[in-house]
Amino acid sequence: MHSLNFPVGTAKYPGGSLGEINFLPGWYAYVGSAMGGLRGRIKRHLRQDKKVRWHIDYFLAVGMLKEIITVKSRRKIECLVSCYLAEKLPAAADRFSVSDCSCKTHLYLAPMEEQMRNAVEETLRKIKVD
Repeated sequence: MHSLNFPVGTAKYPGGSLGEINFLPGWYAYVGSAMGGLRGRIKRHLRQDKKVRWHIDYFLAVGMLKEIITVKSRRKIECLVSCYLAEKLPAAADRFSVSDCSCKTHLYLAPMEEQMRNAVEETLRKIKVD
């Protein structure tokens, strides 16, 4: 599981399956699973020269990745983390990166970096990782 944390000014999601979305300025936390390989997924997120494939690819093009938090687990905990984050932060966009689950979103917004980081860290303390 990984959380990508980054600031964004006013931005517009270009469309695709979610349609056009206007994002507010603030700090965003994106929760992903990377069950196919955490190292490879992180490297992909960091690359500039990649084919745009997922919702987060569009969004990272307008945000500057500031922090990556990783958690190794044999279980898929991405949705559990997302549920806990939903108790602390508002959803930044409905249906963002949730095509393979029933979560409302995997992208959350906080007005300030400290609030976003505290929400992610509190969430990770709550869950048990194996």
